Amino acid sequence: MGLTQDGLADRLKVSSNSVARMERGEMIVTPPMALLISYVARDYERARQRASDTSRHESKKLGRASHLRVHGRKQQNPKKSS
Repeated sequence: MGLTQDGLADRLKVSSNSVARMERGEMIVTPPMALLISYVARDYERARQRASDTSRHESKKLGRASHLRVHGRKQQNPKKSS
């Protein structure tokens, strides 16, 4: 996942000792805790992906998505035909 025990513990709102005990099998991971861990892992990976995408776009000088056309809207023609 890429998180430290302290980072995971902070996101789960438990002590880092609890995370260590879960990893060692000394503490039972209940189904609700397993679900919470999966949500935290998914959120963490999405945040890493967004950060990676942002840095890649900035390095290519693409900037934000303001250059993209919004689908479903008609483009205005600046030249009016009479």
